Amino acid sequence: GVIVTDLQQESVRGLLTGIEQELRQQKKALLFACSHGLAEQEQACIADFSARNVAGILLLCENPDRERRLDAKKQPCPLLVAVAGLSADTAVARGRQLACQVLAL
Repeated sequence: GVIVTDLQQESVRGLLTGIEQELRQQKKALLFACSHGLAEQEQACIADFSARNVAGILLLCENPDRERRLDAKKQPCPLLVAVAGLSADTAVARGRQLACQVLAL
């Protein structure tokens, strides 16, 4: 599953494209949510995705404070936090790489 904090960034769209491409190639589907930058919504999405037994969760955000707030060891399923401040040129490739990392957890 992928949670984003903001849909307006071009790099986030590129990351989502790469993630979806990699998952489709591996015969997996993408579960997606937007938290709109609200910590409570992020936690609700993590709980919802975990209940759906997803292979892993990516939280794509710009704000490094979010990385410190979320502790992967305390989450009910693997959580990989990726900062989405990438250039549009590299975002798709990075998205594919992130999908592979989550599937390997």
